[in-house]
Amino acid sequence: PGCTPVSQQFLWQLAYKAKLTTFQAEERVVAVGDPARTMGFVVDGCLLMLGQMLPRPQILRKHTWFGEKIIIFDALRRNRGGNTFFVNATPTRTANIFAVRFSTVLEIDKDVLMEGVHDHGLRARWLEPLAEHLKMKRRT
Repeated sequence: PGCTPVSQQFLWQLAYKAKLTTFQAEERVVAVGDPARTMGFVVDGCLLMLGQMLPRPQILRKHTWFGEKIIIFDALRRNRGGNTFFVNATPTRTANIFAVRFSTVLEIDKDVLMEGVHDHGLRARWLEPLAEHLKMKRRT
C-alpha cells in the first residue's frame, strides 16, 4: 500500500509548488523548535540530523528525506490538533539538521501536499495507507 503509484499530474502539481533551497557547509537547515510545516528531500549534498529522540546522529544523503511524519501524520484528519501522534497542537521540529557540505533541498509544504491529495482524490487510496506504513516504521 505504501508504494501505490500516483499520477504524473499529482507529482507535477507538487513539483511546481515546491521550494528548492541551497545550503553552505555547516549551515543550519532546520532547528529544534522551528515550526514544522514542510518535508524536505535531499536533491544533492549531505546533511547531518541530530536530536534527542534519535538513537544516534543520522546522515541524510541524496535521495533521502526528512519531515515525513509532520507532513503525513498531521495532514490526516484524526491527528489534527495533536490528539494522537503529536503532543503539541502546532508541530515543531524535534531535530537539528545541518549541511555537511554544499547541499540542495527540495521542500514541500503540508498545505501544498493536502491540496494535491484533495485535487486528485488520494486520501483513502494513497495518503492513509502511506501514513500507516510510516507509523509502523515500514519502508515504503
